[in-house]
This record gives sequence, C-alpha cells and structure tokens, in this order.
Amino acid sequence: MLSIKEQTLPDDAALLGVIARDLIGRVRFGKVVIVAAQPDRLLPMLRKQWLKELQREQHKLPSILGAGSATRYVDLATLSKHTRFTAKSPYAELFADVYLITPDQLAEFGPYGRTLYVTCSANMTVLEQIASFMPDDGSVVIYKAKRT
Repeated sequence: MLSIKEQTLPDDAALLGVIARDLIGRVRFGKVVIVAAQPDRLLPMLRKQWLKELQREQHKLPSILGAGSATRYVDLATLSKHTRFTAKSPYAELFADVYLITPDQLAEFGPYGRTLYVTCSANMTVLEQIASFMPDDGSVVIYKAKRT
C-alpha cells in the first residue's frame, strides 16, 4: 500500500540527513523525486550528505557479524558509485536515479518515481494525482513547516 506521511520540516542540514538516510534504503527500488524550492542549491549538499550517510553505514558493518554484512558493504559501495543525482528534468537526464525538481515542474514530471519527497509548498491537488498513479509500494513524504 502506498505510504503517505507528513513530517515537520527540520532545518536544511537535518532535512538532508533524513532524506539521505532514507535514500539508502529506497533508491535501489526505483526513481526518487525530491520537490524543492531551489533544487540547484540543494543538489550538491544532498549528494555530499548522502555520501556521508553511506560511509557511516559502511563503518557500522564491521561490528556486525555474518555473511550478510559483507554483502551489505558491497551493496553500499555500489550505490555510492552508480547512483546519479540531477536537478534536470527526466527528459534531459533520462538515466538519473534521484531527481530534484521545483514545485512547478511537478505537474509535468508526473508519477515518475517510486519515492517522492516534498520539501516546500506544492499544489496538493497535483500531489494527490501523482500519488494515485504511484506503485503500491511507493512512498510520499510531505515535509511541513514548523509552527512557532
């Protein structure tokens, strides 16, 4: 069943860490779309944070005994080398794994990914339409601003 969650928006650094940790488990299953107000600004910071999270996961593995930890280490190394991030549309960058787009691009982008993160205000009608076409094992996370 499609998972739709709303979470309180942390500051940029914490948000990137949350998304990067989640990406490790989700990117291997299909495309990921991140809706952001400034995707070009977010892209290098997310990629850097994602690599840090991968390294953190790899450093945990030696403490875990068993053959599965060696396989997991290879999986993480493969992810770090082969996962492609872009702030371009899928028409311009067809083979990327993680797309960062603006809310305006969301309607034209459609239900392209298996995972959708929304980090800024976006048209809820468009989000609901896209979610209705996403796979059952997909995930939509909508980050809401903190209320003060």
